[in-house]
Amino acid sequence: MITKRRFPSFRPQKLTIAVCAGLLWCGQTFAKDVQIALPEQSLATSINAIARQGQIQVLYDATAVKQMRAPALNGTFTLETALQKILLGTGLEMVPQGSGFVVRP
Repeated sequence: MITKRRFPSFRPQKLTIAVCAGLLWCGQTFAKDVQIALPEQSLATSINAIARQGQIQVLYDATAVKQMRAPALNGTFTLETALQKILLGTGLEMVPQGSGFVVRP
């Protein structure tokens, strides 16, 4: 005897809603303002401090930033703006990726 199994039907609308909700959450995370008070220091230390303060992940190649310095940064910034400011003049860029950023050449 052969029995047919019924599988739940795939609903693209639900997937679309979930993806859009995830994107909105990520956008809100990046857009929140944080108070930053960083001295001039290594770029890696500044990136890690901003990531920790904003509770996000920032991926970067440690060897690429090893000898680089970040300027002092004081004020209230979005996470994205804070990262952009410390990356100015380094030849590196940051790209939103999932719930964080990737810093790349």
